[in-house]
Amino acid sequence: NAIQSRGISGPVTFNVRTATYAESFIVPVAVGTSLTNTITFKSLANNADSVIIAPPTTDGYIARFESTANTIFRKITFRSNAVNSTQNGIVVTGLISNDSIIDCKIIMEPYVSANNSYMIYGNGIGRTFDGFVLKNNLMTGSYYGVYLFGIGNTYDGKFRNFVMDGNTLNNCYAYSIYTYYSSGLVFNKNIVNPSSIYTSNINYFMYPDTLTITNNIWNLTNNATMYLGYYSYNSPGKRGLVANNVITGTASVTAPTVYLGYFSQYIDYLNNSFSFPSTSQCAYIYNTSAISFRLKNNVFHNRGTGTAIYLAAAPTNLDANYNNYFTAGSALVSGVTSQTTMAGWKAYSNQDKNSWSYNPGFTSFTNLAPDPTSPNSWSLNGRAEYIATVPNDINGNPRVANMADGVSDVGAFEFTPTSVPPTATAVPTTPTAGGTQSFLFGGDTIAKITYDAFATAPTSMAMRVYSGVKPLLIGTATAFPYFYVSAEAPTGSYTYSYSLKYKPIWMGTLPTVADYRLAMKAPANAWLPLAGTNSELDSNNFTLTSMVTLSDLPAIFTAADNINPLPVELVKFTGVKVDVAASLNWATAMERNSSHFEVERSYDANNFSPIGMVKSNGNSNKMATYNFNDKGAFMNNELVVFYRLKMVDIDGSFEYSNTVTINNQLEEVEVSDVKVFPNPFNSNFVIDYKSTENEVVELRDLSGRLVMSQTLNNEEMLHQITVPQNLDKGIYILNFTSNRAKSVKIVRD
Repeated sequence: NAIQSRGISGPVTFNVRTATYAESFIVPVAVGTSLTNTITFKSLANNADSVIIAPPTTDGYIARFESTANTIFRKITFRSNAVNSTQNGIVVTGLISNDSIIDCKIIMEPYVSANNSYMIYGNGIGRTFDGFVLKNNLMTGSYYGVYLFGIGNTYDGKFRNFVMDGNTLNNCYAYSIYTYYSSGLVFNKNIVNPSSIYTSNINYFMYPDTLTITNNIWNLTNNATMYLGYYSYNSPGKRGLVANNVITGTASVTAPTVYLGYFSQYIDYLNNSFSFPSTSQCAYIYNTSAISFRLKNNVFHNRGTGTAIYLAAAPTNLDANYNNYFTAGSALVSGVTSQTTMAGWKAYSNQDKNSWSYNPGFTSFTNLAPDPTSPNSWSLNGRAEYIATVPNDINGNPRVANMADGVSDVGAFEFTPTSVPPTATAVPTTPTAGGTQSFLFGGDTIAKITYDAFATAPTSMAMRVYSGVKPLLIGTATAFPYFYVSAEAPTGSYTYSYSLKYKPIWMGTLPTVADYRLAMKAPANAWLPLAGTNSELDSNNFTLTSMVTLSDLPAIFTAADNINPLPVELVKFTGVKVDVAASLNWATAMERNSSHFEVERSYDANNFSPIGMVKSNGNSNKMATYNFNDKGAFMNNELVVFYRLKMVDIDGSFEYSNTVTINNQLEEVEVSDVKVFPNPFNSNFVIDYKSTENEVVELRDLSGRLVMSQTLNNEEMLHQITVPQNLDKGIYILNFTSNRAKSVKIVRD
């Protein structure tokens, strides 16, 4: 009464004593409230279970907000004990302004047979309803969940700025969410678990403008009808956003209808992950009469016999790309067109130029986070176009905003695979002299290889695309993409040409499209950039093709820059002890305006002195090798000697190489079938080794202490090893546990 009659002049908090209050109430209207002068009702014990408001079952509601403003409820339980009645939970009416229910519980009786109650109810509310927040609440039960209905599809007829953030909404029978005629609605970070009894639980966002539905999870255990934007009239400057949402269904969800669009304007569906075993479709793209309908970075995964998407109208108003459409059924797209393959869908729609169809490798049917150990998860890694309105994933992890720093992931989650990518589909399956093999990943071509008609073709060929990661062993290169393709064949010299497909989002720090070129690397060689006319760019079809004959296999392929091709640094610098001398060997992949190499020596790894000079080739696009012998290196029986190269250009500029360490005591074991590079290494190295079964390698120091171990996958020939960051510089032994005699000396510099 005091609040109503006298008002307030500052923020006021009422600490409610622990008790169960058997009464309903109307939230008081106070004079003097504002965004800073708020009225807060909270439990004294700071625990929602300590204060329970549970009115008689004959009361029509638990609490009624009637023309209230700037009023907050915290950590209180609103409980209805009414079974088979129409007692509602929270009723809102009149001039509502900036009210909130935070960290509370709203507990309604579950639907039985005649319980037509509403958990949150507002009807006939228009522009005077402006600002109501439900945040971090547990909300359960009732026939209708959240039901807010405006006056009409006009400026005055829409209720405004309703926010649901971080709530868990359980066991609502008919409607979980029903909002009609809204403006500025935000539905974010909520978990919705509808009733498993009703066969068509409704989640409607009808006639919203400036709609935001982000970072939510719907766990469906029965069929549902969902309109994620129905007649959503947004504007170019205030686009609707439906992003980072997860909708998943169990085996009983055979015919859900998830509508995207429905006569909507200026709306974005981005980075969502949907998965059901549907006999109809995973998502219904209702683009009829739509304007500026954007569909990107989504996963539509139908585990049933239906299609991935149903398209309501011709896709002339659609902007779709970088989506993964997958179905276990026979047709990919239904509706205005029927398409069974990605190629057919792309040809018909002129959309999804960089999309694909692959089983996404989710953790489970009810957990749509990608499983990093699943090879299929590579179908989501590093394949998304970054869009600034979705800067983070559903868990708040940042997406990669700058192309120079990497590539974001498709779907609601960012992650890093720990598996090897699956092999692409080869068409035809076997290489033949004079034939061409195409390799497709999810119906999306990644590479083609043509074998010379008068030379021997390899007996087998497999390809894997490593999306969203740097190519191996590029060192300090400044111009590089974020992808590569491994071509795995029996080691040998063949005659072939190669065509590589890229995606624009993969091109990393490569500066100019016109200067994209193909680059390749055989295991024991440096990167070979096919610069100039040695490779050809087709920027319309995102293709790089070799224009010269290639020979080495296996190999890896990527894109390079014609001006600064991969790599731009020394690719190998090694040294071995020979009697009292040290033999130093190094190689460069290419040289530009290079003058000479100065060889420097040190006995303490800090103070280096020049001991010789070797003239360089100057300018070269081919791998060049060099040698220098330090004849008196161990003349005084030194334990360890350190070397580095000073690489000097014609203009006098220079840079230093890595440091090579040569030990007087250790003899390196030669292993003919194992190559390790680079050696010395810094943070990681690669083992070039093919075994018939998985092999465990151990890294030990000179005392025999185990530093780390790792299993080598027998399906791979190149194995990248990342050592602990705190590993000291020095000499280590790499042992193969299947054969203790097989060991390699490696050095961390």
